[in-house]
Amino acid sequence: MIGAKGLRQGIMGVGLNEKKISGELKETIEAVTPRFEENLKRAFQNEGLRRENLAEKKDRLHPLDDVLFSVGDNIIELKDLKLTKTPDYRISSLSADFAMLTLHVTINLGDLKIEGDYEANNKTLQYFLPIVHTGKVRITFENVTATGRIGMFIKEDSFVVEHYDLVYTPRDVAVLVLYKEENSDVRVENEIARQKVEDTIALTFWPELKDTVTRLLHRQLQTVIVEESVNDLFGESDVELRNHAHQLILKANRLVDSLLCTAKSKIVSGSVRMVEAPELNVIFKGRHPSQEQGLLEARGGYVQDLSTLSRCNNVSFYEDEKDVIIYGSLHLREFKYGYENYKGRQANASVGGSIRGMIYRNKIFVKLSLSKSQEHCVTQLEAVQFRSVNDIEVLVSGLGSLSWLAKNIKTWMIGNLRNEVLLILENKIRNAFDYAIQITDCAALLID
Repeated sequence: MIGAKGLRQGIMGVGLNEKKISGELKETIEAVTPRFEENLKRAFQNEGLRRENLAEKKDRLHPLDDVLFSVGDNIIELKDLKLTKTPDYRISSLSADFAMLTLHVTINLGDLKIEGDYEANNKTLQYFLPIVHTGKVRITFENVTATGRIGMFIKEDSFVVEHYDLVYTPRDVAVLVLYKEENSDVRVENEIARQKVEDTIALTFWPELKDTVTRLLHRQLQTVIVEESVNDLFGESDVELRNHAHQLILKANRLVDSLLCTAKSKIVSGSVRMVEAPELNVIFKGRHPSQEQGLLEARGGYVQDLSTLSRCNNVSFYEDEKDVIIYGSLHLREFKYGYENYKGRQANASVGGSIRGMIYRNKIFVKLSLSKSQEHCVTQLEAVQFRSVNDIEVLVSGLGSLSWLAKNIKTWMIGNLRNEVLLILENKIRNAFDYAIQITDCAALLID
């Protein structure tokens, strides 16, 4: 096993610049970095203004998937959610580390406002007093900041940004509900405010919102960073920088691929290629003009195939005096989610069948750290997070006279997927990677 001392000496260590890049490249980096940082900050802000001026009103609204979750016997839906405005990204700090192909940033996003509708039911009460409560919901994430690192790669004669290891932090979260009392035009407003997202209903869509604002950030940043010519910046040191960047990629990919191979073997041997999904229970209103409530219950839920977990692209490598950080994206090449049987009833109609879903695009953020500050190198899995799930197809059999429910069922499936199923999958993947880390000499894989 490679100890922390061997890792410090063998990878890149404290003597990174002296050992792994020439004095000439080091001098070039020191010379070009201030101008690059200043130009990038200015171009980024200008691009934000340009996009704001050209955007039509519909382009400033960014829809989020509906949310379905339970609190005890209460079933709550958040519908037609949308981010009401593209964030006004303001760079508080930006520094470029060309030796690590990394941007360190602190960005202020201002307030993020989400609007939509809510519907609340009670499963037990539905049998005795079938009532539903509906209204509007407005959720404001106040003074959000994003802090962390962004991985860079060299593509042809440009830098491209790929992996975003950012922490989003709001100062406060305010949840406002608006509804009208029955037989009255009086609008009732109730508001609660918390400092932590996890203490509010906003937790149910917070991962998707972070993915949305990261994608918008990426579009703005990528548009301007590609305009900078690598050759013009580094001149005769261009080739050495490219070779150095390639070596970082090889190290990072080698470690991730080794752990991934072992983790997938653990998934197969542990018979967790298919994972049981939680039950799906929904109370719904009849189609207009009927207001009679109905009930859908789905059982035999499953998700597969975790053995198709794969690396999406090159991963990023970062090192400082204390740690090595490796981060990037994985995905499931085959991602099925469904229920073997469901039953639905509304008014005089009773139906049943199966629900089959397929997710065609997904991305899982994975982050590893190797500590060099201890006697023995310690490798930890810092994060496993589904960043995006898109292009989802849902097929429902046996709906018969309730065929109009097909669109609703797709919405409920996606809501259940985001709020419950993804958390289960993240834990399964985390367990497999933790096992792989325990039996792998991670430090040795990072040494040339």
